[in-house]
Amino acid sequence: MQFDFEQLLDGSFTPSSENDWELLRAATHNLFKPKTPIDDNKLFAGRFDQINNLLDVIYEPGGHAIIFGERGVGKTSLAKIIKQKIAPIIPNINIPEPISCMTNDDFYKIWGNAFNDYNAGDYTPAEYFRSKNNPYEVLNALAGLPSEKKHVFIFDEFDRVRHDTTYHLMADVLKHLSNNPSNVTIIVVGVGDTLLDLFGKHESIVRCCEQIKMPRMSNEECFAILDDRLPKISFEIEESVRDKIVRLSQGLPGYVHLLGQLTLKSAIAKRRTSIIDDDLAAALSEALERADYNARADYYKAVSSSAKDNKYKEVLLACALAESNEMGYFFAGDVRGPYSKIRGRQMDIPNYSTNLSNLCSEERGPALVKTGKPKRFQYRFVNPLLQPLTIMIGANEGLISLD
Repeated sequence: MQFDFEQLLDGSFTPSSENDWELLRAATHNLFKPKTPIDDNKLFAGRFDQINNLLDVIYEPGGHAIIFGERGVGKTSLAKIIKQKIAPIIPNINIPEPISCMTNDDFYKIWGNAFNDYNAGDYTPAEYFRSKNNPYEVLNALAGLPSEKKHVFIFDEFDRVRHDTTYHLMADVLKHLSNNPSNVTIIVVGVGDTLLDLFGKHESIVRCCEQIKMPRMSNEECFAILDDRLPKISFEIEESVRDKIVRLSQGLPGYVHLLGQLTLKSAIAKRRTSIIDDDLAAALSEALERADYNARADYYKAVSSSAKDNKYKEVLLACALAESNEMGYFFAGDVRGPYSKIRGRQMDIPNYSTNLSNLCSEERGPALVKTGKPKRFQYRFVNPLLQPLTIMIGANEGLISLD
């Protein structure tokens, strides 16, 4: 069997043999990518505002950007896809693969990785910059890049860096380049609710960079992940299944990809070109096994209890279902409705306040973080991937109904 993914994408492929069905099963890993960023423009859905904002930054001389948001919302995919979006518009542009930052990286190692092709004689780029021990050497290197091209450097997972000096020096580089526009654009990507979560005390960075907040995907954008892919291989999905996948995913594209892939595999195994409720039921338990390991560990730490009536599992589920603001925060009162529905009778804050407080303790993760003042405390999930996982477990165990 010769695997040719491209021939499947025009919506005209009809499986007529066992090899064809196996080809489709293999293609599910190209269509849906739960673990890796999307790097194919044909398969990138939504995020039009963020894409346009990032394109405007690259078009503008002296423009730089910080992309920030929760873990799992698609920041890296946005950074990776921009090359395909902009190459037809600006042919003389150099956008290397995003540089992944590591916990033990410092300013010079990061820029050394960015300048892997930089001519530094007998030194590696990182050794060259470090031997100079002068951040202006980075600026000199940037100034020495070919002037006939636009150069875009993308630093991914910048929040992983543990050297505070690196944040200070990177902020200085961004400020210098903003004040002295050139043919260089720097894009920094990292986890944080605000730009200051990423750059801490370096508040001046706000004035010289475009802030691109990546919120969770809207329902329409999540629908688009399914609607843009399945017709390419002549598959259909029942509207009720489509709705449930999006509801379970809570705006995090990785879960849409995971459930989309597994329900598609289930339909293929049954030699159907339509995805139905039975496929979602079959996929759900497998999805729980394949979900993010850290999120699963967080879940079991949060809900473990020797008590016969384990309220932690139900309270955490109610928190996952609670109405929240755009930053993911909810009040204790927002838990009342979901918790009452799960318990099957009217419940009030005193019925779960202790559990809610304990879920903010180290003993249980913490699964939640608490902020604000007494009687007006707000809560949110520490690990955003834990929220949809909790809902998926609740649905799989029959604690809630998706209908």
